[in-house]
Amino acid sequence: TEAVGRNYPTMVIQRDRLAAVLLEELRSKYPTVSIQHEVECLGCNGRSLLKKCQGQEESVEVEFVVAADGVNSTLTTAMSCMSSEFNVNKLEPNLEREVVYKTLGLDKDRIPRTWRRDLNFSARQGEDLSKSITFEALPTREGNVVAVLLFNPSDDRLTSQVKTAEEARTQLTNLFPQFAGCVSDAEFENFARRQPSRLPSFAYAGPSLHVNAAVSMVALGDSIHSVKPYFGLGVNSAFEDVICLKNSLDEAGPRQWEQAAQLYSAERGKEAEALVTLSASFDGNFFQFVLPLILDGIFSNLLPQVFAVNAIRMLQSEEMKFTEVVARKRQDRILQGVLILLLLWVFGQIFIGVFGQVAQFFPGFSVKWPSW
Repeated sequence: TEAVGRNYPTMVIQRDRLAAVLLEELRSKYPTVSIQHEVECLGCNGRSLLKKCQGQEESVEVEFVVAADGVNSTLTTAMSCMSSEFNVNKLEPNLEREVVYKTLGLDKDRIPRTWRRDLNFSARQGEDLSKSITFEALPTREGNVVAVLLFNPSDDRLTSQVKTAEEARTQLTNLFPQFAGCVSDAEFENFARRQPSRLPSFAYAGPSLHVNAAVSMVALGDSIHSVKPYFGLGVNSAFEDVICLKNSLDEAGPRQWEQAAQLYSAERGKEAEALVTLSASFDGNFFQFVLPLILDGIFSNLLPQVFAVNAIRMLQSEEMKFTEVVARKRQDRILQGVLILLLLWVFGQIFIGVFGQVAQFFPGFSVKWPSW
C-alpha cells in the first residue's frame, strides 16, 4: 500500500511465500549453488562445518561461513567461544509487557465486502495492557487475512477455556464480535488445538559480527539482531545485512574472506545494537514508549526545523541508518529536556512575580522563598 511520507509501497508477504520467492530467485540466477533442506548445523571445528542431514552426521570443508540460522543460532554460539569480540547480548525482558500469541485465519469469502482488503485490522479488548488481548490482522495476496491474537501468558481465555471450535467461536464473539463471522468452523477447530507461541526476546551480537580463525565466519539476520515482529524490522534489516555483506565481498576481492568479514562487521556491528535497543524501547512502559511519542509529536509540530518526528516514523525512512535514528533521538531528548526546564523556570518566575504583587494588598503577609 502507498503511504504518506514514504518513497516506497509496503507489502505483506507470508514467511513461507517469501522463502519460496527467494528460493526461486536463487535457482534461476545461481544454478550452480547447491541447496539442501532439513539440514541441522551442529557447529564448526577448524575448517570443517559439522551438519546433520537425514539423521546422518557429516562434515564439509569450508573457507567462509555465514551464520544465518536464526535466533537460537548454533553457529553464533560457536563464534562466541572462538572470540571475545563476538558476544550475544540479551536484553532484560519487560515482564509487564510479556505476551504469547495464537494465529487465526479469516476467510476472504466471509469478510464483509465493504471492508478494505489493503489495510491491516487492529483491535484491543481491555485497557490494562497486562490483562488485555490484542487482535492484529494482515491481508494476503488472495484476500484472506492472517490474524495474531496477543495476550498475557497467565490469561487462559484463549487456552484452557477454549477446547472446541464452539468454545473458540463463543470466546471470539465475546472479545471481538466484528471478526467472529469471518472465521470458518474448521479454522476455529484448528485455533482451539493450537498451543500459544512466544515472541523472541531482544538480543544483539557485538561489538564484532565476525570471527577470523581457522575459517572466516560472519553472522547476519536474526542471529545478530533479534526483535519482536511489530514493525517488520527483522526481515528487512536482514536484507540490509545481505546487501552489506555482498558489498564487502566485492570490495575485498575474490577469496579475501578475512578482509570482507572485517568490512562487513565494521559497517553493520553498531547497526545491530541500535536496531535492538530502539525496538526494545517500543516495548517499554508509558514513560519509555508513549511519553516520548507525545513529546516528539508536540515538538516536531511546533519546531519542525529543530525536532524530528518520532522514532517509529524515522525508522520507515530508507535514507536513515538505525545508528542515525538513535543519535537524532538522543539529541532531541536533550533539547526537549532543556526547553521543558526553561519553560518551568519561566512560569515559576511569573508565578512568583504575580504572587508578590497580590501579596502587597495584604499588609503583614510575607512569604520566604527558597534561595536557588
